[in-house]
Amino acid sequence: MGMEVVQYQQLSLEKKREIKEKAPRIWFDTKSLAETGRQLNVKYETLKEWKKTRWWADSIQELEEVEKARTAKRLGNLSDKGIDIVMDRLQEGDHAFNKAGELVRRPVSARDANRILSDALDRKMKLETASKHSQEAVVASLVDLAQRFAELANKKPKLVREEDIIDVEVISGSNDPSN
Repeated sequence: MGMEVVQYQQLSLEKKREIKEKAPRIWFDTKSLAETGRQLNVKYETLKEWKKTRWWADSIQELEEVEKARTAKRLGNLSDKGIDIVMDRLQEGDHAFNKAGELVRRPVSARDANRILSDALDRKMKLETASKHSQEAVVASLVDLAQRFAELANKKPKLVREEDIIDVEVISGSNDPSN
């Protein structure tokens, strides 16, 4: 870059904000404080201190969530495309060349169709089982909470006995409803 590292304190408020916004992203992409410092012209020690802060952790968490969502979307698209291809092959047949060298579609073999069906059913059962276990865990937590609330609702308040009261002085005034 040819620029020397500048003292962070010497920068304008706007430039500091810009650097603080960019630093977690660069670190997230490179996983290197040294590289982040080089790209932003910020001292390594400053970045090391920032990395310990709550705003840095929040920024990284937000970047991770965005990355997970992006990956989930891409995997969903890939899955949809794969299912479409398999369905096309099952319905229309596999691509093959005939003896004349022409590209034709021939029916999928019963063995291949059975393997596809078996794999799909196995995965479906695994997903249903995982979902069922997850639902059971939620139901168990809700039942536990309901029992705890019922115990709290049925608890009788601790009453103070008259002999435990040491001294009471009645003050008459504007707050006294009998006046």
